[in-house]
Amino acid sequence: MKLRGLLLAGVLVGVPLSGNAYLLLQSASGFTSGRTIGTADLWRVYIPFDVASPGWSITTIGVDGWEITDPGNTGFTGTLLPDDGSGTTANDAAPIASATHDFNGGAGQSNWTDAAYNVVVGPGRYWLRLTPPSGSHWSANYFATSGLVGYSIRGSTGERFGAGSPTTIRVDGTVVPEPATLLAVGAGLAALAARRRK
Repeated sequence: MKLRGLLLAGVLVGVPLSGNAYLLLQSASGFTSGRTIGTADLWRVYIPFDVASPGWSITTIGVDGWEITDPGNTGFTGTLLPDDGSGTTANDAAPIASATHDFNGGAGQSNWTDAAYNVVVGPGRYWLRLTPPSGSHWSANYFATSGLVGYSIRGSTGERFGAGSPTTIRVDGTVVPEPATLLAVGAGLAALAARRRK
């Protein structure tokens, strides 16, 4: 009986009992060459994704399909941004968290690169903005089949380009418990404690 109660509590708070499931693991359309950021124009790439209710506790965000053509030896910055309310544009003025994605594995590298964000977000649309260091040049080779639309901005002029499939990403972490779930867990733990005192 005690074991069953503890397992129930584990399920309610979202503790994985086995395996590692991503909150988001986008499928890719396959190898496609041609999207780059960096160089003198300092392109910024914006990748959208949706967070389901009641929210996510994000530990890492990974980016797939980037091939180094001229490593800058510093990685480049990923910034988590909220939507501006339109569903099509990020709010650059309200950064939530940032991390450095290290893609300095040498020319021809193409794999998942994860970075730690460690942030809790509520339901809604969010954007991962990728910004390179000056002089670096990166090429995206795998695009997501999520149905969402990403875009790019030329840093040197502020011009917006693109309306196509965003780069593939994955998000690791846990689902945020709903208030009712937390109350149920608290009641269950209190009942276990009372039974133990008897």
